[in-house]
Amino acid sequence: MGYDWAPTTGTYAVDTTSDRIGEVRRRDEGAVYLVPPGGGREWAVRPDHLRKPTGEERARALTWTRPVVSRARSTPHRGSPEPPVNLPMRAPSPEPVPVEGCEVCAHAVVWRRAYRTGKGTADGYTNHSAALDCSLEIRNHPHEPRVMGLPIDAPAVRP
Repeated sequence: MGYDWAPTTGTYAVDTTSDRIGEVRRRDEGAVYLVPPGGGREWAVRPDHLRKPTGEERARALTWTRPVVSRARSTPHRGSPEPPVNLPMRAPSPEPVPVEGCEVCAHAVVWRRAYRTGKGTADGYTNHSAALDCSLEIRNHPHEPRVMGLPIDAPAVRP
């Protein structure tokens, strides 16, 4: 420890035994208690094993403990702001077109309508998941073997 420098609370000091820099938290019974920059476990050092940090060491410690101020926040925006992009809540999905003259596609169209409306299903309820499966069957047609098995009979249309 130099004669012209003594560690005070809140300043940085370098522990010469471990070459670690720390912030002086307190002095007690012949020991100085340091904490690493940015926080951590406190350790004790004898005052004669401390030295004043160099300008580079102090700058590094300040870098570890001070938040970075964004330049974008400090300087005003010089251009005109871009207008916001308005996206639809749900993107419209194009309805797949059945292959003309294909019995499987025609069958899938009838079942898709039945699942969406609930008319023609056994329980009378809508089933949008099954309707989507019918759309996928139509979109992926023609193919062998079929991706999904639709019921063989046409739905019984309810009034």
